Amino acid sequence: MKEMDKYAFVRAMIIFCFLAFFLGNNLRIYLWIFIFSTFYLIAYRLIRFWTKRLLLYMFEFCYFGNGILIAFLLYYNNSMEIFSITFICNTGLMTSAVIAFNNQTPFNNTDHLTSSWIHTLPLITNWAIRWRHYIYSKDSLKNLNFNFINFQNVKFKYNDTFYGLIYYPIIFWCFWAIFYLIFMGLFLRSFSSNPKYSSGITDFKKYTKNMKIFGDTNNLTIFKYLLQHFFFLVVMFPLSILCFYNYYVNTFCVIFIIFFLAWNTARNNIKYMKKQENKKGNLLANEC
Repeated sequence: MKEMDKYAFVRAMIIFCFLAFFLGNNLRIYLWIFIFSTFYLIAYRLIRFWTKRLLLYMFEFCYFGNGILIAFLLYYNNSMEIFSITFICNTGLMTSAVIAFNNQTPFNNTDHLTSSWIHTLPLITNWAIRWRHYIYSKDSLKNLNFNFINFQNVKFKYNDTFYGLIYYPIIFWCFWAIFYLIFMGLFLRSFSSNPKYSSGITDFKKYTKNMKIFGDTNNLTIFKYLLQHFFFLVVMFPLSILCFYNYYVNTFCVIFIIFFLAWNTARNNIKYMKKQENKKGNLLANEC
């Protein structure tokens, strides 16, 4: 694992610098870099999670959210139904996960960076696709080579587009919940209940064991976990729908998440440095 992290900083700098540059200059190149980088990071994470007994995390909703975005980019460019799913899920629920899971971006830590990528880059990518006519020049969009829906004339109305933003993501989430229930509660039950293997369920039990609202988290754990998950999905619906219809709200949301990652990274680094200083201070005091 140390060898895998040896070039984490260089790898992260190359990927993020290329993404940032082409996000501001060429949407087509940005999207292809995003697609290939996502495949690379997911494959990389599979290897790391296998060796660290964290593979059960790969069943979490965030990976399915990334998967539906990749499917949209590669195969369903012109599907409003698929875009409704990827925009609402990646803008709402995935955005809340950045804060809930305390994501940060230390460039020398592969696991933290990958977690931040999974929860943040889909938000930015959906923003760039949805508001591309606001962000890029007409000339640059002529050679896009992605048959995206024309969102220029999409206005807020109680029509099929609006209702699709609600029920398509819920249907997609329900399919994931059934899949999760079957695999984690049936086929992989011996692993998901074993503390040796970490997962979203073990995290849920750890952080909510003293919350009265959930009762005994050892009983009906998966159902309670899915109920909490669905609660965040529903709570974030107003924000994600507002982001879909308002460029400025969506842009503010993207900027806020980027600043949160930077602030959280700095805060945790300061805490780490203080701990190291305290350890050195204690060692010197003991020597004296």
